[in-house]
Amino acid sequence: MSVLLSFKRIACKKGRVAAITATARKLAVIIWNMITKAEPYKKSQIKENNQKTREAGLRQVQRRMEALNLNQDELTRLFSKASLSIT
Repeated sequence: MSVLLSFKRIACKKGRVAAITATARKLAVIIWNMITKAEPYKKSQIKENNQKTREAGLRQVQRRMEALNLNQDELTRLFSKASLSIT
């Protein structure tokens, strides 16, 4: 997960101060590992982590849909309302 998305997620849950602290720590860990292990920053690994996070989110949505017993018509109606409110 990118640092910005991580910041936004934490800021929504715990507040801006906690998000700043967590983001600073995350960056410090990345830099520390780069220095101590003498390895370059691995952008491909970040992409893999983003993909795993996305897949986990999709599984969570699917579990919620199953828990609510939503059928196709209800989903279509919900998504049509959501797409109208975005524009």
